[in-house]
Amino acid sequence: MANTLTTASRDFAVPRADSNRANLQTSYCVLGSRSLRTAERLRREFGVKPGDRVGIWLKNRPEYVPALFGILQAGAVCLQDFAPGHVKAADE
Repeated sequence: MANTLTTASRDFAVPRADSNRANLQTSYCVLGSRSLRTAERLRREFGVKPGDRVGIWLKNRPEYVPALFGILQAGAVCLQDFAPGHVKAADE
């Protein structure tokens, strides 16, 4: 799964990835780049190594995709406190 976004960013660099929120559009290339930067930062600043568990607590937002794929590209396992569509409980 970690390689899916890398492949899409290479093969579909121009077509956009749409978000249902605020008509936000971005390219797979941009998502791939942000994911790689996230993976590099996790390794460098937080010492994340393959097999480590990284928790993610993030609303269903466009930033969720590069965060998730960044964790996977760092070789870590993503632990989600809430499924992306069910974060309302955290806001209450």
